[in-house]
Amino acid sequence: MSSNPHEPPISRRGSTPPDEFRPLGDEDRLFDAHADKLRRVVGAAVRTSHANTEDACSYAWLQLLRRQPQRDSVFGWLATVATREAWRLHARSVRDAHSDDLTVLLDAQADTGRRAGVDRDELLDTLALLDGLHPRRREMLLLKLAGFTTEEIAARHAITPARAGALIYKARLQLARRRLD
Repeated sequence: MSSNPHEPPISRRGSTPPDEFRPLGDEDRLFDAHADKLRRVVGAAVRTSHANTEDACSYAWLQLLRRQPQRDSVFGWLATVATREAWRLHARSVRDAHSDDLTVLLDAQADTGRRAGVDRDELLDTLALLDGLHPRRREMLLLKLAGFTTEEIAARHAITPARAGALIYKARLQLARRRLD
């Protein structure tokens, strides 16, 4: 039996009795009153994508239906649940972006037969620093660090070598500023 008053009791088989999930009937009113504010609060608390914010808020509303928390503090409860979910989703998207970066780099090396001589773990640590860069700049910088020429990078992205060089330069400047912070 759970000691948390916000959670319905769990039966021996791990499922909650059907009576515990009955809506109280005020969910529509709560949604109308709090949905926009919840999105703003979660969006301000966690700087993540709009999709992650929306998904986190949807998750909080679903949990409201399942858990039926006390109504006197329902907005705080919703904000806490949604913010925690937004952080979880953001961490996953960052991890996936780093995995995508690693895939791009390793695929590019495999295509050309080049090896950058960089340890995978060291590369993942470096990718964490690149998190705030625009995806295109990040990819170009990774390719440059892997030993590709500016001309090769430009050809991969169908842009001029001068434009590729400018984007790589901007990425390096942005990265240098992050290291100073």
